[in-house]
Amino acid sequence: DLALVRIECGFRGEPIPEDYRFPWVPLREGGPPDFGEELWLVGYPGGGGQRTRVTLSVSRGIVSGFERGDFGLVVKTDAELQVGSSGGAALDAAGRLFGVPSTLVELGAGQF
Repeated sequence: DLALVRIECGFRGEPIPEDYRFPWVPLREGGPPDFGEELWLVGYPGGGGQRTRVTLSVSRGIVSGFERGDFGLVVKTDAELQVGSSGGAALDAAGRLFGVPSTLVELGAGQF
């Protein structure tokens, strides 16, 4: 779901112009978001389109809790995470990356 990519040439083998800057997302520094802070989840869910192309999905929510997992801090949210969106981006209100959506747990009327 998540990859580190090194791009050495264009689609047809052409060199990448020296002054070209790839799009990027800044990283959040200074620790995890605060309880109640707004966040955005961005991804390409498997069922996100009506035709042959999958579309980008964005949902907004708040940080509703924290948990310690085997691999570190888990941030809980009420933002909708659609199946297949794991590996996308968890962004703070300023658009900085602070996490990668990875788990969907359905609890009755809501999702965390």
